[in-house]
Amino acid sequence: MSVRNITGIAPPLPQNPSPVAALAPSPAGLVVGDTLEALVTGILDPRRVLLDVKGSGVVAESSVALHAGDRLTVRVEEVEPKILLQVLRTETSDVEKVGGHLRLQRSQPQSLAQLFGLLPEALRAENLPLLQQPSTRKLIGDVLRIIGNLVVTQGTLKDPLFVRNYPGQLGLLLESGLLKGLQGGGKDARTGAAPGPGENLKGLLLRLSEELRLQVAAQTADRPAADPAARVLSFLEASVKSIETQQVMNAASLQSDATCFLQIPFQAADGIRIQDVYIQVDREAGRQGRGEEKSRLVFMLNLDAVGEMMIDAKFAGRALECRIKCVGEAVREFVAARIGALEQGLARAGYEVRLLDCVARPDLTEDRMEFLGSLSLYRRDSVNLFA
Repeated sequence: MSVRNITGIAPPLPQNPSPVAALAPSPAGLVVGDTLEALVTGILDPRRVLLDVKGSGVVAESSVALHAGDRLTVRVEEVEPKILLQVLRTETSDVEKVGGHLRLQRSQPQSLAQLFGLLPEALRAENLPLLQQPSTRKLIGDVLRIIGNLVVTQGTLKDPLFVRNYPGQLGLLLESGLLKGLQGGGKDARTGAAPGPGENLKGLLLRLSEELRLQVAAQTADRPAADPAARVLSFLEASVKSIETQQVMNAASLQSDATCFLQIPFQAADGIRIQDVYIQVDREAGRQGRGEEKSRLVFMLNLDAVGEMMIDAKFAGRALECRIKCVGEAVREFVAARIGALEQGLARAGYEVRLLDCVARPDLTEDRMEFLGSLSLYRRDSVNLFA
């Protein structure tokens, strides 16, 4: 593919420029005034990018921040003495979209807690007339019901399928291929089908957002009524964004590390606390004759009674090795006194317990970072994996 140089790519103008008369075709086959599609195929350095324009590779200097995979709509402004392209529109690449979600998760790891902790209060506001429409009230009731089912409480702890059903009810399986990776998790226990768009939290939030958006648009002249509803709408959009971030995290993590990542809300005395669960499965070991299927479950907990804990359980078939790490000797003694009963329960369930102990640490930060550092998603250059 031939490569030619372009003087530059100008950033979008605040207003459309005046029409430019077409000149004779340039050596690159470009004509002043033409509107073209260009694809950023590579980044050479902070100022130079490689573009694909009309099937030809060109090197361009750009004052615009671009990423590999970005699609541009450009207009030819000059062809002599050098070529100048004006960016009219930029479509962010899938790579950058994934990177945005990963950065959001890293910077706001507790964003899902706001959904479970703040959204119900916002939806129960009695002073919002727009929330009193019959259809809206029904949607709100469905949203609050599913939120209640997704929070670990004394009631939901009685459901033996809570964790298996959690991804589907939250909406992690909506518009994604996570169903294959979770090996049926989230399917209906009776029918074996994954929840439809209206049966999970994300689908309901999208429907409620659309209904409120239409109502706000119809009442823009009535600012006292529209403004509170707009605030609720922003809560809904942030909630959908937090679920989508979980979807992207899982889709990327399954691809790079064969790891599923769940954030499960616990109802504590001081409010909602999010607990992180990582599930790794090496199914290829059994298929390729490298021994029994291996899996690993890592729980990173922050409980109101015992504080921070980390549980690392490794399975090889029915053989189990589990180490519990906690903060403080008093908590270790509390857990150690109950390990015997736990070991007996695991044996009755058919597991061969090879290791089960509890150790105390003054702080679990280093242990958490060591595990997270083993995952591609949490390494500094992780976005490059999806380029």
